Amino acid sequence: MFAIIILFVQATYSAEIDSNRHEAFGNKLLKTDVSTTLAVLRTAQGILSAITSMLLTDAFKFLQWIMMNPPRGLSYPSLLAISPTTGILGTLDLLRSSVVRKSAKAWALLRVSLIAIVWLSGLVLFFKTSLVTVYDIAFTYKVTAGVSPFNASLIRPFITSAQSLSPNYQLMVVPYTVFAAVYTLVLNPLLCTPSQSVKCTGTNCMSYLLSGGLEMVAPWVPEGYSDYPMVKIEDVPSIQLDFEWPVSDIFDDADCDVFGEDGYTIGIRLCIVEDTTAVGSFRAGLFVCNNGTVGGICHATQPANITSSISFYTREATVVAVRSNYSIISTSNLTPPIQLTGVDLLSYRESLRWLLNYTAANIPPPSSIAQSFWSSVPELASPSTYGIVLQNFQSVLAFPFWYFNSNNWANPDLQEKQIISTLPPQFYTQAYIVAPYSKLRFDRGMFILFLILQGLAIVFVWCVLLFVLFGTRTLPTTSSYPLYDIAFKANVDHEVKEEELSEAGNSQCLKLMKNSKAFGKVD
Repeated sequence: MFAIIILFVQATYSAEIDSNRHEAFGNKLLKTDVSTTLAVLRTAQGILSAITSMLLTDAFKFLQWIMMNPPRGLSYPSLLAISPTTGILGTLDLLRSSVVRKSAKAWALLRVSLIAIVWLSGLVLFFKTSLVTVYDIAFTYKVTAGVSPFNASLIRPFITSAQSLSPNYQLMVVPYTVFAAVYTLVLNPLLCTPSQSVKCTGTNCMSYLLSGGLEMVAPWVPEGYSDYPMVKIEDVPSIQLDFEWPVSDIFDDADCDVFGEDGYTIGIRLCIVEDTTAVGSFRAGLFVCNNGTVGGICHATQPANITSSISFYTREATVVAVRSNYSIISTSNLTPPIQLTGVDLLSYRESLRWLLNYTAANIPPPSSIAQSFWSSVPELASPSTYGIVLQNFQSVLAFPFWYFNSNNWANPDLQEKQIISTLPPQFYTQAYIVAPYSKLRFDRGMFILFLILQGLAIVFVWCVLLFVLFGTRTLPTTSSYPLYDIAFKANVDHEVKEEELSEAGNSQCLKLMKNSKAFGKVD
């Protein structure tokens, strides 16, 4: 039982080590799930504790008869301390007694300690345990992955390239794949996951890790390995976007762009400026033009607005995503955040103007991104629904970093889902086709403590057994009934009257019998 426990606990360590080393699991034991591991360990521990307790009882029974051999005999309090018939409360009374010798107390302490060791060893193994997911690897391949900082140099070439798809089209071209994806960008589990804000705590801040997931991995995931449903990508360059709200809604006209069309009631005003209270951050505000725009001026009877500050950080992460639908399952092993400063604000605003200027693209106002904010005035007025529209606003602010980075389709070198040689070095990494397994992570300190405690009990039993087998003292033939054996196979040397003994309680018994000795019968 002891070996089974060690084997299963060690298997959880080995599975985690192989997962971290990106090695395939060598045997089925490493794939054992949490419920099976827990069931086996608890069963083995229960049996082990029961057997150890039984063997300790027998070990003390052997010690009792070894120590009772003539001519020395065993003091009666020591006999009570060793005897299996003495309960735990009686043993504790021996420890507290002021009339018994230290030798009897030592035997009592040994017995109580071994009982406590067996009891504690059944508990400590599961102290400080936690759940961890490990991954069995079927296939490894090279990829490019991740999201790089906003690259202003990609904006003009991409817009020109988009226009070239329809040379005779006089209006601005905004590809549908861009237009449709941006509104819920930070909510898209294929691209983004919630993160922990670097500086802000509380309910008025939110952070997202824009890693791109499998959506921005080249090449496509290989086919096959149907029993391995996930892909794990190491060291994925990512952008963390930290938002905090509300902030000041005071902006100059030069900091703002108005999107609307005369004669229509749909319009918004978007303002972005460098945040003077936080280096490297922007302060942004979106104002709903309730009565549309006239001559490029926003008209609103009761302006509904969203304000937020946004900070940018670079990080690397391990990303795990599902092969079937590309959803990101987890991000882990994040490197410390490094704040991006010097982001080109003018180019940043230019990319958003291209996205939001629906009149230049001849998009009907009810079909524009502006309409989604214009129609959300009731949601903006309620604290319970404000966050819904806020996330849509955050998605718009995240758009330049998602699309105009070196590893997205705005890069003219990315013509298809293949690895190219012109990306920054950090984009080249490895991906692994994996199957996840949930495991119990045992605290090593607690595991070592379990080994020590249980090992002490086992060593004690073996020492007594070896003493019995190879010792010079002969033992009487004993039964499974200690009271019978003591009554008919031992003598007690005492000078106390029977009537005194018949009325004695615990403390009086110890006082009366403190100088008495027990001997095994030799006739």
